[in-house]
Amino acid sequence: NPETNEVESLNLVTAERERGIELFQRGHLQNYSLSVSGGSEGVRYYIGGDFDKEQGIEPTNRMRRMSGTANIAIYPHSKVDVQARMGYVGGRTYLSCEAGCGGVTWGAYFSTPEHLNENLPDDAPPRRGYRSWTREVYYEGTDFQDLGRFTGSIQLDYRPVDWFTNRFVFGTDEVREDNQSFTERSPVVQEFSPGSTGGKSISRRDVSYNTVDYSGTFSFAPLESITTQTSFGAQMYRRFTKFASASGDDFALPGLRAINAAATTTGGETYVENSTIGGYLQQQIGWRDRVFITAALRADDNSAFGENFDLVYYPKLHGTWVVSEEPFFGIDQVSTLRLRAAYGQSGTQPDAFAALRTFSAVAGPGGASTVTPSSPGNPNLGPERSSEIEFGFDAGLFDERIGLEVTGYRGSVTDMILVRDAPPSAGFPGSQFTNLGGFDKWGYELMVRGNVFETNSAALDLTLSFSMNDSEVRDLGEGTESLIESFGIEHRVGSPVGSWFHHRIVSATYHEDIAVMRQSMMCDNGAGGSVACFGNPEDGNQITAPRVFIGRSLPKYEGSISPSLTFLERFRLTGMIDFKLDQYKWDHNERVRCSLFNICHQNVEPQQYDPVQIAAYRHGDRFGAEYIQDAGFAKLREISLAYTVPPSFANRLGASRANIMLAARNLNTWTSWEGMEPEAMFLGGGRGGFGSLEQNNIPQLTQFVTTFNISF
Repeated sequence: NPETNEVESLNLVTAERERGIELFQRGHLQNYSLSVSGGSEGVRYYIGGDFDKEQGIEPTNRMRRMSGTANIAIYPHSKVDVQARMGYVGGRTYLSCEAGCGGVTWGAYFSTPEHLNENLPDDAPPRRGYRSWTREVYYEGTDFQDLGRFTGSIQLDYRPVDWFTNRFVFGTDEVREDNQSFTERSPVVQEFSPGSTGGKSISRRDVSYNTVDYSGTFSFAPLESITTQTSFGAQMYRRFTKFASASGDDFALPGLRAINAAATTTGGETYVENSTIGGYLQQQIGWRDRVFITAALRADDNSAFGENFDLVYYPKLHGTWVVSEEPFFGIDQVSTLRLRAAYGQSGTQPDAFAALRTFSAVAGPGGASTVTPSSPGNPNLGPERSSEIEFGFDAGLFDERIGLEVTGYRGSVTDMILVRDAPPSAGFPGSQFTNLGGFDKWGYELMVRGNVFETNSAALDLTLSFSMNDSEVRDLGEGTESLIESFGIEHRVGSPVGSWFHHRIVSATYHEDIAVMRQSMMCDNGAGGSVACFGNPEDGNQITAPRVFIGRSLPKYEGSISPSLTFLERFRLTGMIDFKLDQYKWDHNERVRCSLFNICHQNVEPQQYDPVQIAAYRHGDRFGAEYIQDAGFAKLREISLAYTVPPSFANRLGASRANIMLAARNLNTWTSWEGMEPEAMFLGGGRGGFGSLEQNNIPQLTQFVTTFNISF
């Protein structure tokens, strides 16, 4: 407060509660399931349905969904099986306006006493301390998604002879998605934003995904100890996506909801079609049911490949040896031991129009429609290829009381699909997709399952998992050492894929004059020393220090611990803790508070803090290392207690069995992350480096769930 020279504070949750208003409400989750199955020797069926209804911590965040599944299997002949599967899910999800559009968390997290009503001009509406609009203003808007999805397939298995089988599969996946965002011309909104006259936008996405799959297998046993299976097949996949959108702004009167009632309207439509056709040949050889070797070759062609690119081929080789069944194996403590190794290749196709030369429609002379070059395309564009070799073993120890799975892998990605500036000789502006560069990847996975102890009244089982995944960019094309996405996410040769690189201040001397302070700033030079952060003032104080490695954006280590305690015959207590380590995120909450809005205590009394931190805050995100922090964490995901009802009591209800389960989820997080949620992803994780950025996201909420399961 400039008048009293005292620091004022505001807890918006407490302030609203004193007014009789809860900033957030208590959510409510509901799920109901019902299924029935049965049949006869010639026909089997299953029909099931689910109903979900969820209410989040905000009135605008809720969901209602229904789904159903129907499966039927018919056996008209000893050589013929027919299976049909159908599923449908549909419902509406209302979305809160949070990360990316402000919302209540924005108004609360960045609130200050300055925004209390008594500190605002007389003609300002009562903001009650919210940074932007109050909670009721945000709740005037409506954002929802209607989704309907139908999946269906028919599978025919035909065995004309014992040594030859055929399988035909026809499948379809139909998605209809409607998204609507509506803001009424509301007096409540206009009080805060007089120029807001409402608006509405609608977008529709229809996706049709159809598949045809055939496979045949010849099975022979040329010798008593040798079995062979020769398989071949072909698939066709077609995906057709259609987009349509319309929007309108400026409603003349309250109560209007149709886009045609808006003063300004726009619309658009587009579609994308992608098809793949492929085939494969596979040979498997087994020896004495102990050693199995499989070799296969697959060929694919995709409509997104460049016209000069032919078929792509993916080989595969896999081997398994059950060593514990060999006569020479005599380790009593090892019940089973299976060794395995594999090599394979796969690919990622380009975007639908990446290889095509495209033009954009523009207005020509006299308003006539014409076209202008848009993208040069690339007739040689092919898929991004990935190859990997894997090795490991599975073991059962001490009469299967302990199970152990160990897997290691090493692979590489080549022909990465990257974007570069179009060559001037092409005569097209903009950028061009091309295959260049690659990176290596490696890691391992461990899993241990074991029975810790077992008595007549109790038993404790424990499952531990741990994995390490690492990578290194090997090549980004001739003359290119790095590619920057956003906010400091960078692919740099010699470093892990998608790492954080930024200017990092290592020393500074505080001074009220930022220009004077700038002269004292020293930055990390990336080689264990330091260098001046800025160049000469005559050069406009350009940053001359290099961007240095800060950390990985993807976790290097992951794992979980899952105990399960069974006691008193009918009780089972389970839990799970999982963790992700060695990963860094950008705390955009800190940047907004301290660099954009200047509402940190560091902005009020900077002399009390590290000059390095103050120097970074004063320069926004130009020295982003200050905002990139360790986001490693461990979470207590769930604790549950299940009780199996005695059969005698279940029979009184006409049921064959019943159980009750109490569960608590997201109970605690252990982390050094100073933001709200180490797993938060701004805008859902898309748009370049935004997947490793947090900004006013609602953290994962603690849930308490009771489940009743009854079978008749």
